Amino acid sequence: MSDVRRFDERAPDERAPDERSQVEQPLQQPTPGEFDTRTPEGRTPDESQPEEPAREEPARRASTRRASPSTTGTIVVSGTGRVTVQPDTADLRLGVTVSRPSVGAARLEAGRTMEDILDALEEAGIDRDDVRTALLSVQPRYDYRDGRAPVLAGYDIANVVEVTVRDLAALGDVVDGTLGAGATSMDGLTFRLADPAHAEREARTRAMAEARSRADVLAEAAGISIDGVSDIVEGAPVRPPLPVAKGERMATAADVATPVEAGTLEISVTVTVTYRTREEPRRLSRSR
Repeated sequence: MSDVRRFDERAPDERAPDERSQVEQPLQQPTPGEFDTRTPEGRTPDESQPEEPAREEPARRASTRRASPSTTGTIVVSGTGRVTVQPDTADLRLGVTVSRPSVGAARLEAGRTMEDILDALEEAGIDRDDVRTALLSVQPRYDYRDGRAPVLAGYDIANVVEVTVRDLAALGDVVDGTLGAGATSMDGLTFRLADPAHAEREARTRAMAEARSRADVLAEAAGISIDGVSDIVEGAPVRPPLPVAKGERMATAADVATPVEAGTLEISVTVTVTYRTREEPRRLSRSR
């Protein structure tokens, strides 16, 4: 049964008296909060709820997931740079040791011999500014016999100087001249660069290049990329002395020059470098 009353198309004067009093009443709507129990057929067209439009089948399209944020880390590697150079400077120690019954006699003899040594150095072209006293000592000398109390036998005086030779071509003359002047000891021969700054700079450059090469290999193997340097620690430059001259060559005869070979020096620098790394975010495609 329909809840909407049929519309009477007759004019009011054509209706029966009992029909004229009937006035179409609009369908009473439920009050707020009241549940409408009417079926959809019993509702007016304006009360009927619109049908939900049919969902269109979405077209298949490729979408890209949001890339995950990149992650960071570090790689710590070391590198060593080496530079081979020709030395231009030599350092050595030479001196005299004298034993005499008295301190005065030992001092006088040692003093005379050292003066002769200094004159020989000057004749070989060594400036006095390149000569420094390294040791000057006086020691009593005792005689020990058959378990008896020691007896003072005299005094030993040692006078040793350090010499810097800036012209390596004159090194042989320095050795021969000082030994001929009365030097009784000679040791500590080393070779070096007077100014190693340029060689050390080159060694540092090579050390950093080697460290970066190692870091690149590790980063490629791990699937990450280098994103700058975080920290650098440098070890002390190594300048090992490599004298070729041997001690027995310095025990020379008067008519034979002492051969002294400088050889080469290897200056090395080691660095430890911490590189920042970045793992690139991966973009994954999916279809919907």
